[in-house]
Amino acid sequence: TRHPLALLYNDTSVLESHHAATAMALLSHPENDFLAQMEPADARTLRSLVIDLVLATDVTSTMPFVKSLSARLNSGESASAADLQHLIIKASDISNPTRPLETYQVWIKGVMSEFFAQGDAERALGLPISMNCDSHTVDVAKCQVGFISFLVEPLFICLAKVLPGVDAMCLETLRSNKAHFKGD
Repeated sequence: TRHPLALLYNDTSVLESHHAATAMALLSHPENDFLAQMEPADARTLRSLVIDLVLATDVTSTMPFVKSLSARLNSGESASAADLQHLIIKASDISNPTRPLETYQVWIKGVMSEFFAQGDAERALGLPISMNCDSHTVDVAKCQVGFISFLVEPLFICLAKVLPGVDAMCLETLRSNKAHFKGD
């Protein structure tokens, strides 16, 4: 939408970059800077880790990450600490379909309202409407089935390879929610 933030961050991980930059700007105020109590090298390491993990929530990076990590796990390689951190933050970020249906539906309503507002803004500016953002044509149930099938389920299957309890804790509910939206 030619939004100033999109221009500032060169259309790359715009919201994630903004969130990371805002968090770091807040830490520049002495009353907020909990890193000041740390050794400078440790503070730099933690700052770098926080930025890295916030940027990892960009959903466009999820499937390349999942495919790469799954291939490595399937070949017998162990996940690194960084892999596990990324896997957990990514799963946490898009975990709503793993929640009970009533809770998930509250989140769907909010997210779809946000998507439709974006689509309306794009339409008003004469821009192409982003995927799942056209309030005139999007079928919310089909949107959820796609979201689960192509993003959330593969991510949680990968997570279950390193945390076996995820099968019972998350995947069962996820699959039940997918069946609900498929009309099964």
